[in-house]
Amino acid sequence: MSSTRAQLRDLAHRHDLLVTGGSDHHGTGKTRNPLGAGLTEPNVYAELKRRIASFA
Repeated sequence: MSSTRAQLRDLAHRHDLLVTGGSDHHGTGKTRNPLGAGLTEPNVYAELKRRIASFA
């Protein structure tokens, strides 16, 4: 993991933010992540759903 990513993850942690990801399918030649690929960790997705439900 790059130092920039580590710094951003630390920032998110300090502010109780969730780190999510999606497919980066901008431009041509993108073969690593197919369009629409869900890259958010399952435990983070579950926490996101829990937080949303707490507002209902």
